[in-house]
Amino acid sequence: MKLQKIYRQLWMEVHPRPQSADTDQWYVDFANRLLPLFEKSELTGQMIHKNRAVLYFTWYLEDCVNNSGGWNKFIRLHKRLYGRFLPFYTLTGAYADDEINFEDVSFLLWSLLSPVTDDSPVPWNPTDKSLLRLATDIYALLEAHFEQAPLTDDESMDWLPEIRALLPPPGPVLDIFPEMELPHDVTKFLNATQGKQLVYFEDYAGLRRFCVDALEWADEDNSLMPELADEENFVFFANPKGILLAPNIGACFRDERNSTYNPGIAEQEGAELLYVPGLCPIDLLHYAMQHDLLSEVTFPFEDGRRVLHENWDFIARRYLGKYYNEDFYEEERK
Repeated sequence: MKLQKIYRQLWMEVHPRPQSADTDQWYVDFANRLLPLFEKSELTGQMIHKNRAVLYFTWYLEDCVNNSGGWNKFIRLHKRLYGRFLPFYTLTGAYADDEINFEDVSFLLWSLLSPVTDDSPVPWNPTDKSLLRLATDIYALLEAHFEQAPLTDDESMDWLPEIRALLPPPGPVLDIFPEMELPHDVTKFLNATQGKQLVYFEDYAGLRRFCVDALEWADEDNSLMPELADEENFVFFANPKGILLAPNIGACFRDERNSTYNPGIAEQEGAELLYVPGLCPIDLLHYAMQHDLLSEVTFPFEDGRRVLHENWDFIARRYLGKYYNEDFYEEERK
C-alpha cells in the first residue's frame, strides 16, 4: 500500500506557531522514514487515518525527547485516574515515562486500529500478533534515532484523541445508604424491591405494572412510556439521583433476581455496553461494574475478559464520548 509523503504542513498541525523552526525538517524526514514500515504492513489497510499514522509516532518521539506535549499529558492523566501510565499492558520496572517504550508504541497502534466511529467496531486486540510485530519494527526505528532527535522550543498540542476522554472526573459511587435523602420515586422503588436498586422486566407489561403499582404513576398510556411497548429485557435502576430505565440489555446482567439473564448473550453482545453510545446509561454501567454484574462480558479475542474488566472505564470514556459525562462536556462547551 503506497502512502503519501509527509510534508511540513502536516507536521505543523500540532505546532500552532506562525513560522517553522529549524528542528521541524528533522522530524518531517523521520516521519518519511517510517512510511515503508506502514506500506508493507497488512494492518495499515485497517486504519482510517493511514497517512497520519507516521505522524503519531513522530509527534510521540518529539514529546519523549522534550518530556512534554500531548503524549506526556496523556500518560499523566491515565496515571492519575488508574495508577498506571497505560491501559492494557503490564509495565515493568524498565518502563521509563520520559523515554520511548515498546508498550507506548503498541498502544498508539491500538489507537489507530480502534477508531471511534458511528459503526462502533469492536476495539482491536491490544496484544494481536500483527500489531506487536509492527510495533517491534517501529520501536526499533525510534530507538535508533532517539539520541539524534533534537529538542524543540514548543510543546505539541493534544494530538492524541484519548486525552480528551480522560478529562472528566471519575464516575460517582451510586450506592444508596440509609441516611440519604432520596427523591420520592426512589423511595417508592426501594420499598417495592426490599431495598434492591435494580429490578428487571422481561417485557413492557411487567414494567408498566411496576410503574403503576410500586411507583404510583397514573395508569394512563401517555404517562407510561408507550414508546417502549415493543421493547424487552428492561433494567430499572434506582440511585441517589433518581431512577433510570434501559431496554434490551437485561440479558447481560448476572443477578440472581434477573430472570432475563442469558450468559451466551452477555458474552457475545455485552461488550457493546461499553462502546455503543446510548445503549447503557453511564450511571447504570458504573453501578453494574462496581458490583460485578457484568462478569460474563468479554471482548471476542484471547484474554478479552481480562482486558475488558481491567480497562472498562478507559474504554467507556473513549467510545461513549459525551455520554460518559454529559454535564462535563456541556460545561466544557460553554
